[in-house]
Amino acid sequence: MGSWRNQRVRRNRFWRRAGSASTTLVIVGLLTEDQGSVGAWSECLGKLHSNDTFVGPLFAPMSPNGAPAKVADSALPQLKILKARNVERVVVFIDLEDANACAAPRRAALEDAFAPLAADLGFHRIDVVLKKTQLENWLCSDPERHRNSRYELKPGRLRVIRAGSADNVPGELALKEVCNRPPYSKTTDPARILSRNNPYRMAMHSRSFRKMLQLLGVPAYANQSARPVPVATIPQYNGDE
Repeated sequence: MGSWRNQRVRRNRFWRRAGSASTTLVIVGLLTEDQGSVGAWSECLGKLHSNDTFVGPLFAPMSPNGAPAKVADSALPQLKILKARNVERVVVFIDLEDANACAAPRRAALEDAFAPLAADLGFHRIDVVLKKTQLENWLCSDPERHRNSRYELKPGRLRVIRAGSADNVPGELALKEVCNRPPYSKTTDPARILSRNNPYRMAMHSRSFRKMLQLLGVPAYANQSARPVPVATIPQYNGDE
């Protein structure tokens, strides 16, 4: 681990203004329960054109399978930190680990549990995005960036993802299948993968990721997240093709 100064520099990279000067910006705070992914989002979010400014994500010890009220309560300390940083709205992304579960009722229950905290702390609202089924599904959703690399997935997995179903592959297993020496690490590999991924291509292959982009104020998904938007049609994109 680097010095305190270096850690702070890396953290400051999350404070990124992604909109234009003519746009009314909202300061959006991000929370995640996946501690290993906190440092992975800097470059990914930096590639987005959004109408909002991002703070975070911060790690909150939320249990993906916990009761909604307990999930919300476990995030209270981090919500207070975000409020102290003038955050106006919060987006929480958390795993939906049961592949057979319906996302809509779980998301609604979590948002209902967060609503009193939003009111007490003075946030406009707290939205929830369910990673279906976990972060690794999102990591797998831009396979073209990882050809001839340690993360190149097996052909069967690629066919499912290219059909737009990254949410339906066993993401962690798919990465463990190809990462042998050293084995896949939930601590270090997410940052390496996300630093290369194109978030708009990720959205092409993952509906749950598109939902997150919609809640982050990305214009390409402002009106809907059910259908992917081809990368070539997004003029604001400022990352690697």
